[in-house]
Amino acid sequence: MNGVIAFITLVGVVVVYLVGRKQGRDSERAYQLSLNQATPRIGTRMDFFETGQLTIAHQFRYSIQTTIYNDGGLVASKLEGNWKLSSSYSFLDTSEAVRADSLPSFLPIKMNHDLGYHRHDVWSKPEVVLQVNLDLVYLGFGNREEKYQTTYKYDPKSKKMIQSAQ
Repeated sequence: MNGVIAFITLVGVVVVYLVGRKQGRDSERAYQLSLNQATPRIGTRMDFFETGQLTIAHQFRYSIQTTIYNDGGLVASKLEGNWKLSSSYSFLDTSEAVRADSLPSFLPIKMNHDLGYHRHDVWSKPEVVLQVNLDLVYLGFGNREEKYQTTYKYDPKSKKMIQSAQ
């Protein structure tokens, strides 16, 4: 009789242990998911635009529009960095500071860099180099410093800025 009670008690302890272990794993997964959703995730888009009317010299105005956004649930704070344009036309080379006290998910940062007036065929040459490097530092979850770096290169065939593989 005592052996049966001991066996039933042992089976009960094992069942309780297995159920508790499963609940613990499920809770850990839920916690990791909510932590990932809460963490700020910085992303960017860069667009190459032909704007304005054709001038008498058959030139259009061109610009690069950069959008910096946050896909995470938590606001990125104290965002600082550098936007740097390098080109085969050295007179276009420039650098701009990027600063924001906070970057919530609903309010992206938009920057527009004017490249000036150029002939339409200038941008279709394969030897044209137009590259933007973006380096950012911000405070994320738990006020931990996070970094974001990306490079975009101009593609003369598609006439778009293409993000380089990280």
